[in-house]
Amino acid sequence: MKVSDYMRIETITASADMKASDVASQMVRSHVSGMPVVDKSNKVVGIITEGDLLRRAEIETEHHRPRWLQFLLGSSRLAEDYVKSHARTVKDIMSKDVAVIDSNAPLDDAVEMMERRGVKRLPVVNGGTLVGIISRADILAAFVYKARSEKKESASDGEIRQAIISEFEKNKWLHGDRLSIVVRNGEVDISGTVMSESERKAFVTLAESAAGVKKVHDHLIYVDPIALTPMI
Repeated sequence: MKVSDYMRIETITASADMKASDVASQMVRSHVSGMPVVDKSNKVVGIITEGDLLRRAEIETEHHRPRWLQFLLGSSRLAEDYVKSHARTVKDIMSKDVAVIDSNAPLDDAVEMMERRGVKRLPVVNGGTLVGIISRADILAAFVYKARSEKKESASDGEIRQAIISEFEKNKWLHGDRLSIVVRNGEVDISGTVMSESERKAFVTLAESAAGVKKVHDHLIYVDPIALTPMI
């Protein structure tokens, strides 16, 4: 799955010279919480979000920090806060350190970047030029689409059992003893012993995720490895 499969192509953008009030109006009208900022060549130069516009002097929400905190933060940080809450144009408010992702990148790369950078959306580029945007909501839509398509899949009992075994073998960190997997009419009975409650849940989840599974009957037993250690 690639970023281009789920990004939104029709992207609302801002320019660095736009007024902050105009950008806020555009966000409200378009029901978006952030906009890439582009230059005349449609290259991404920044991003502005609703978070950048929350602390504004016009609505008396700018930072009012106690003197001791002002002393700790220093004049540079206070100056930055002042500009952000009083500046009229996007170029003085936007975040310039913007993360972008290539349209051909795997969807997993977009998720990893969002988590690492703590952002909700990423401008999508092709050769440096903006071609779309992908957000957490778009990735959620990818999950919903995948879940719906898997519901339509059917498999024989033998295929279900083999799929579960193959997935178990891929995840080497899972530990199970005397495991038994029996599939009848799409229902899975799984039994044996595991070393932790988390592993038990992982085994059940693994079985439930196989295409064609209707129900999982969990007969796994959690055995505490510490309790089995002989006393010296």
